[in-house]
Amino acid sequence: MKLIKILPLFLITLIFYGCEEPTIDYEKDISDIVTEEGVLMYKGDPFSGNMTRFFEDGQLRKNVTYKDGELNGEVTSYHENGRLRIKETYKNGVRDGEQVNYYENGQLWYRGTYKDGKQDGEWVDYYENGQLEWKKTYKEDIPNGEWILYYENGQIHEKSIVKDGEVDESWFYEENGQLIEKDTIGDGDRLKDLRLELI
Repeated sequence: MKLIKILPLFLITLIFYGCEEPTIDYEKDISDIVTEEGVLMYKGDPFSGNMTRFFEDGQLRKNVTYKDGELNGEVTSYHENGRLRIKETYKNGVRDGEQVNYYENGQLWYRGTYKDGKQDGEWVDYYENGQLEWKKTYKEDIPNGEWILYYENGQIHEKSIVKDGEVDESWFYEENGQLIEKDTIGDGDRLKDLRLELI
């Protein structure tokens, strides 16, 4: 009777652990890893599972998830001090979802979202002290909307209205918040021609 009660539990455990994705260590398994036409192959087959990399001291450096040889799922990388460096998500080999990057001190560096491999929505960048540096918006990888660059003291440095990758209007400020000048562009001038360097 005990055997009948234990058997289902044993089968569930076997199924759960049997379905776990394999993990390979890049440094140890390098001879079995090749990339063919953008597909990661492991021992001759497209790899599905996790691939890890470590620093010389054994600290985790990077953990990457693959499905059928393509990046698929969460990718995390770490600074040598063990703190999270980058956390991002891939779907079918392209970035898709939030990407977050941190300074070595653990402070947030930047955060934004990818959709089908393209920057989409609001992106924010921070100085290493935690103060907001940039606030910018993309639509399908094209700068679009309000873009604001801040001084390290929190005051606005430059503010621009961007439409389909072109700056329509810009305002430039002193570090004390005093307006220096306002430019109305409009005539199709490209972003690269302006002092405001959009990243």
